[in-house]
Amino acid sequence: MLWKLAWRNLWRHSTRTVVVIVAIVASFALLLFFIGLQADLERSFEQAAIETAGGNVFVHAENYWETLDNERIIEEPGPIFEAADEMVAVSNWLPRLVIHGLLETSDDSVAVQLTGIDREREELVRSPEEDLVEGVFFDEANPASLVVGIGVADRLGVGIGDRVVLTASLPDGEIERTLFFLDGIVETGADEFDNTRAWTPLEVAQSAMEMEGQLNQVALVLHDDGQRHQVASSMQQMLDDRGQHLDVQSWDVLLPDVVALMQFRRGLAYLIFIALLIVVALAIANTFMMAVMERVRELGLLSAVGLTPERMFMMLLYESLILGFIGLLVGFAAGLGLNLWVDAVGIDVTDFLGDDIDIGGVSTIDLVVRSHIVPLQWIGSTLFVFFIIVASSIYPALKAARLMPAEAMHMNE
Repeated sequence: MLWKLAWRNLWRHSTRTVVVIVAIVASFALLLFFIGLQADLERSFEQAAIETAGGNVFVHAENYWETLDNERIIEEPGPIFEAADEMVAVSNWLPRLVIHGLLETSDDSVAVQLTGIDREREELVRSPEEDLVEGVFFDEANPASLVVGIGVADRLGVGIGDRVVLTASLPDGEIERTLFFLDGIVETGADEFDNTRAWTPLEVAQSAMEMEGQLNQVALVLHDDGQRHQVASSMQQMLDDRGQHLDVQSWDVLLPDVVALMQFRRGLAYLIFIALLIVVALAIANTFMMAVMERVRELGLLSAVGLTPERMFMMLLYESLILGFIGLLVGFAAGLGLNLWVDAVGIDVTDFLGDDIDIGGVSTIDLVVRSHIVPLQWIGSTLFVFFIIVASSIYPALKAARLMPAEAMHMNE
């Protein structure tokens, strides 16, 4: 009976009801829009961080990351490859030889991190040519092919085809000088890469360092980054069992500054989310209060004809439940449509941040934010907003239920 009465009361004043529903729809749809953008921005930034690191999980010689010493090498990488192939969570493994040395010309020199890579395997994750601005990424006809960041090229004043010399210490401590010919120049948008990085084929790097068949880094690429800690722990255990004492670490351990920045951004997003919820709650509460106060005489008449305060309170509560259900249903559909549209067209954040912004060593160049729907976030937000709607209606309902019939009949005169 009260449900029926509540439904009829709502549509007796259709304009007021539509205004309340529109307020709920607009607030909820915008909230879902923010949630979708934030989830995708976080996912995009995390993916950019993984690409910057070069993988999800890394295997190094003991204490290599702390010292970055060329003498700390993986003499037998075969067991690492075998262990990686046995793990379902691993989609690819990338052998690398990272050399820290001095790249020189007759005029200048610059400290670089030269990485020997298996180009075919690297392309399964991200094509190295994506950042190429000049030349080619390794010329097969060049036995000493080299690619450098644009900052390195500018500092040395070199161009395609020029000769440069790498001076680095071998694992036995001897100093070795190796001649390279520049084949390509890349621009990643991250200063840390553009000003200090260089790349060469893995075999060339191993020959230069007299480390044929040896590595100092193996990167593991996972199907799901959320499994990185579990994979790192499992890989560490497998290598220990096979007698190889190596360090296995996930990308977030190796990039603490990036993780700290991501945590700051996530905390800021939560604060904005809470502020939005408060605004939504106040808007809905105010709308309900105005709607109830406009009906004081009507409610007083219902009380005069025998509707008890308890039943009046329940009737108004039922009205809020109906309004909340309709508003959230339509708002959910509107929010979903808005997020799907943004996911299709994208928002280029470089339009707001500027080109080639480097955040914590992670470049935002060409960073296009779309929408990422996390079901648990949407379900939780829907339930929470529904709770806000119901809670916001309690005070107006209590106030109306406590009005004396004679007082209510004269309030809007």
